[in-house]
Amino acid sequence: MNVQQAIETRWSPRGYVATPIPASDLHKIFEAARASHSCFNEQPWRFLYATKDAGPARATLEGLLGEGNAFAKEPWILGLTFAKTQFTKTGATNRHAGYDLGSAAALMALQAFELGWGMRFMAGFNLQNATKLLPVGFEAYSMFTLGKADPALTRPERQRKPLSDFFFENSAERAT
Repeated sequence: MNVQQAIETRWSPRGYVATPIPASDLHKIFEAARASHSCFNEQPWRFLYATKDAGPARATLEGLLGEGNAFAKEPWILGLTFAKTQFTKTGATNRHAGYDLGSAAALMALQAFELGWGMRFMAGFNLQNATKLLPVGFEAYSMFTLGKADPALTRPERQRKPLSDFFFENSAERAT
C-alpha cells in the first residue's frame, strides 16, 4: 500500500472485536511512532497502554473513559497519550510537545492501518484522573484504541473541507 492510499482510506473504528495483536505487529506500530520527527529531537511522546487481559491496569484506563466512549472497552489495546512538557537539556517549556505527540500518533495510526488494525484517538476521558497516572512534567492529550475493527462496520463516508480552507499563499487574511 502506498502512503497516499493509506492516508485516504484509513478510518477510526468505533467498534472492535477483542482479537490479540501479535507482538511483531505491535512492535512495528510502536516503531512508527519512534521514527516521527520532533522539535530538537526531544521525542516527548509517551503512550501508556493495557491489553484486554491486563486486569487492574486495563480497568484503570477503562475508568478514565467518558460516557460516549464505552465502545473503547472492546479492543485489544486501550491507551493514553501524553507528552513531556519541558525540554530535557534546558528545562524550558516545550510548546511543541503536543504537536510532536500528534505526529507520532498519526504515524502509528497509518502503520496500524497498513497492518490491518484499527486505531482511534479520543478526547472523551477524565483528564484530571488521567493526569494522576503520569509523572510530574507530563501532560495527557488523548486516549486511544488499537485492535481489530468489527467486520460488521464499514468505513463511513468522510466529508473533508476543501484545501482552500487550510492553505493560504502569501496572506492569512482568509483563515477563519
